[in-house]
Amino acid sequence: MIPGSARVGCSGWQYRDRRGRVYPAELPSTMWFPYYAQQFDTVELNATFYKLPTAETFDRWAQTAPPGFGTGCRERAQVLAGSPTPNPRRRATMSSVAARRDTAADVMTAEP
Repeated sequence: MIPGSARVGCSGWQYRDRRGRVYPAELPSTMWFPYYAQQFDTVELNATFYKLPTAETFDRWAQTAPPGFGTGCRERAQVLAGSPTPNPRRRATMSSVAARRDTAADVMTAEP
């Protein structure tokens, strides 16, 4: 990424109300991510907030994305003794899978 430049993307790509508005009406939902990746250069992976996807799922996303495509993995904060603490196992898994690919990845911690 060029210093001083910005990435433009959306929070996820699998929203049904985008059919016919963002995605061509006839495009199968299985092709939405490849189409999305042609239009934008980054995406927030909302699925990671609700459930840690398998390494195979991360690999499939990374293999489908073009080189240099940016991802943000949204992480749920755990609340222990009244203070949010990121789950280190989940964070390490997301970071290590993202690091195996030619992608820019950030892990964001969010409250439920």
